[in-house]
Parts: sequence; C-alpha cells; structure tokens
Amino acid sequence: MATINELYGIGLSALTANKSLAAIASQNIANADTPGYVRQSLALTTRYLGLPGVDVEGPRAIRNPFLAGQLVDTLGRLGYHEGQQAALTRIEGVVNELDGNGIGPLLGDFASALDQWAANPNDVDLKGSVIAGAEALASAINGARQQFLEGADAAYDEAVGTATEVNQMAEEIASLNDQIRNLQGAGKNANELISRRDYLVSEMGRLVDVDTVAQDDGSVYVFVGAGRALVDESGASKLKVGDPGPAPGYAIEVTLERANGQSLSLGAPVGGRLGGLTEAYQDTAAGAVAQLDAFAQDLSDRINAEYSAGDLFAFDGQTLTVVQDASTLTIPAVGTEASNMADAINVGNGSILDNWQGLVNSVASPIQAANAGVAIEGATATQLETILLSETAVSVDEELITLSQANAAFEAASEVIKVAGQLTTTILNMVG
Repeated sequence: MATINELYGIGLSALTANKSLAAIASQNIANADTPGYVRQSLALTTRYLGLPGVDVEGPRAIRNPFLAGQLVDTLGRLGYHEGQQAALTRIEGVVNELDGNGIGPLLGDFASALDQWAANPNDVDLKGSVIAGAEALASAINGARQQFLEGADAAYDEAVGTATEVNQMAEEIASLNDQIRNLQGAGKNANELISRRDYLVSEMGRLVDVDTVAQDDGSVYVFVGAGRALVDESGASKLKVGDPGPAPGYAIEVTLERANGQSLSLGAPVGGRLGGLTEAYQDTAAGAVAQLDAFAQDLSDRINAEYSAGDLFAFDGQTLTVVQDASTLTIPAVGTEASNMADAINVGNGSILDNWQGLVNSVASPIQAANAGVAIEGATATQLETILLSETAVSVDEELITLSQANAAFEAASEVIKVAGQLTTTILNMVG
C-alpha cells in the first residue's frame, strides 16, 4: 500500500507530466499550418529506482530522414523541369504553327507565290504577291528573333532572382545552425528550429541540387555542384549568375562566392530550377536566336543566289529586309529563277523549309520534355509529400484528443494530491 509521501509523489509527477503533454498538444495545434513544422510528442516512463510516479521524456520530433531525403531529390528534378518549362513556354508561340500562322506557313506562301509568278511572269499582281510574301516572311523572322531575345532575357532575369532566393535561404540556414548549436549545447529543445531548417533545405532543393551533411553539434552543412559548401561552419556563401556571353554561344555560368570574395566554379551542373533556367537560356532560348540568325542568313544567301538581277533579301546579322519592291523586281528568265527559288524553299532534305523544321524541333522537343518531366516528377513529389505528411504532420483531431486526455489526467492527479492532503490532515489531527 502506498504511503502518503508516495501518493504526493504520484500526484505531483502526474501533474507535471500531463501539464507537459497538454503544452505539447497545444503547441502542435498552434503550428498545424506552419510550413515545415513536424509533430512533437512526449513519452511517459516509470521512474527509476522504485520511485513512484512517472517521468517525461522528450519532446521528440516525428521525422523520417529517408523520405525527406527522397523528397528533396525529387523536388530537385521537378524544379529543373519547372525551370525549363517556365523559360521555354515564353518562346513556344514562335514555333507553334498549329493555327496555320508562323514562319513555316509563310515560307509555303512565299514559295507558292514564286511558282505562280514563274508560270505567269508578266502578271503584275503576281509579282506584287512575291514581294508581299517576302516582306511578310522577313517581318515574321524579325518578330521571332525579338520574341526569342525577350524569352531569353526573362529566363536570365528569373535565374538571377532564383539565385537570390537560394542565397537568402542559405543565410537563414546558417543562422539557424548557430541557434540550434547553442540550444543543444545548453541541453535545450531545438525541434522547432530544426523543423524550420529542414523545410528550408527542402525548398532550396527545389531551386538547386543540394546535399546535406549533419554535424555532431546539431548544425547541417549544405553543398551544391561538385561538393561546394554553400553553408558550413564559416556561415553562408552565395551563388552568382554571371553575365551572358556573346553570340552565338550566349553562355552563362553559375559560380559560388565565398564570404572572403573568392569565386569558385561549381564543377558540376547546378540543377534544380536554377539549372533548368540557365540551361534553357543558353541551350534553347538564346540558342534559338543564333539558330534563327543562321537560318535568316541562309535564306537570304540561297534566294539571292537564284536572283540574277541583284539581291532580293539583305541580312545584317540581326534584321532581315527585302531589298526590292514590286516596281523594281525584274528577273531575266523569270520562270527558271523563280522556280529555283521556290525549290530552294520546298524541295528535299536541307531545303529552307526543312531547316526551319529543324529549328522548330530544337525548341519544341525541350518544351515537350519539360512538360513530361513536370508531370512525372510532380506526381512523384506529391506521393512522397503525402506519405511524409502522414507520419510527420499535425492531426488537429488527434491533438485535441490528447489535450482532453491530458486535462482529465491532470484533474485526476489533482484529486490524488487533494486526497493525500486530507489524509495528512486527518493523521495530524489524530496525533494531536
């Protein structure tokens, strides 16, 4: 049979334990919508050495490092495809000719006008149609070049903004490392700060490929590229998106800048959304400008080569213009020359139209790959997030039940103490 002191011990330990349980449940409920917050729990254990009552162990954050790591990797691949998609959809309209408009159909119209004029060289209206077709084609090519440039510029600007986001996260992770290190060194609970840091690492993983290494002092180092430390014991470094290189390469490089000003090559693709944006910029968007310039030069050269009375087109490296107008357009042996120009556009592998289709495919294929990647990796990320949240997220209903149980147990413990007090009073009165 328990002594009065043991009753006091049981009651007081139960009061303390259930007060802690209620506090943790309330904290979980308050943070149910906080991004990255993971549920915390306490464990009740019997006291050691035969002492009556219960002790509290924890709080312990409910984490799954394996699933969290898998999610970061998946988000990195998803972010890469999202970056590609964001950059390339801005230029998709240039090569989307399903509505019958665009450079491809205009090439066909120009070739048709040439064929009709070849059959009727004295028809003034047909001669005018040739010039009108050439001017429409030149205008479309110049407009496409401008759209490619604007799309490339937008992708570059977004890449710079994405690097800024990464740098801000790195600064916060470095600050959280310091706080966590200090709290854990003092034997205090740092679970909320760890949850916030894990959330930032996950979000950063969508923007760039990251690897993390946990340290014994509670901090986490973050690496990018070929093992370059973005966050380590010295704090946070920064990613910098370099200025675009000249045509035709238009290359941009992402480097890591240390706090001391040292600039380091990443040594490997940066990955994530930033990698998708930079690669879409130089490989497709800006690359399409170079391809279009080469296409315009080829168009001008090949048409002019068939025109014995001078140049029909002029290309200065950026702008395609029509030299002739309907009043000055004269071609000796017009039937042969006009037909040859039409054939240069339409006939065989390596034709002008065939070359245009090659440019279209070089833009359309990455867009299709990006769309497919977003769909596949997005579905995988959603599945992983659902599984992870089922383990780590707060269920308000469950926490309310825990809170109610803790409050009821708290009241019961209060009754135990009250009874122990009454017994003590009775015994003292009997002795007295």
